[in-house]
Amino acid sequence: MAFPLFPKFPGKDKQAGARTKPELAPRHDARPAGMAGPVSAREVAAAAKGRPPPAVKLRASAAAVDARERDITVTGPPSLIEWAPAVPGAQPSIQVAEANPGLCSVLENAALLYASGHAAPARQVLAQGVATDKDAKVSPLAWLALFDLLQRANDRAAFEQLALQYVVAFERSAPAWEERGPQPCLAKRPAAGGYFALTGKLSPANVPQIGHMLAATQKQSQVRLDLGSLTGADDAGAKLLADALAQLRKRQYALALQHPE
Repeated sequence: MAFPLFPKFPGKDKQAGARTKPELAPRHDARPAGMAGPVSAREVAAAAKGRPPPAVKLRASAAAVDARERDITVTGPPSLIEWAPAVPGAQPSIQVAEANPGLCSVLENAALLYASGHAAPARQVLAQGVATDKDAKVSPLAWLALFDLLQRANDRAAFEQLALQYVVAFERSAPAWEERGPQPCLAKRPAAGGYFALTGKLSPANVPQIGHMLAATQKQSQVRLDLGSLTGADDAGAKLLADALAQLRKRQYALALQHPE
């Protein structure tokens, strides 16, 4: 048997060592697929525990917040900007309350006339007002004042006629005529002068009133004509007043015009 005299040591054979050198395992990349750049220790730890990296967690938290916001129920009154009527196409109604819905200029003028002792002119102003004036037509107080003057004048025929007009205008029962005994005669207070007030729109309907005014100038030394309640005039009404004033100027009568502007 032959023995090798010079045995070879493993560390001295470089070529043999190279053949027996173990291969290293490939490096494991803990980053998710598609991510570029260096891997941090935080990302590696998150991947080892099976949790998404911080960026993914932030996106998930934002989605959860959005879901919670969608579940929020808003309470309180609706927005005034988005308000709409309950019925489609309906318009919101606005109710305006007046402090004294029955007062009007016709009623005020009649009250002044009656207070100064001119019951007949006050009745005439009210009668013309409830027939032609826009505000007096819808003023129950003006109608009731006229009823009272007709009752005081004991003019039952005019009272009954006005009652029929009242029922048509207001769709309610009119005041009833009250039977009264003979009224004591009261001494009339001397009038300082005739007073006439033109109301509403000056038109041929004012012919009786202007005629009474001209007749009063024949009997009284002073007559007042109030134009403050006029709202306008048509051509015929303006000519009617102009002719009356021309007659008074021709007679050199000093007519007292009030509120001519």
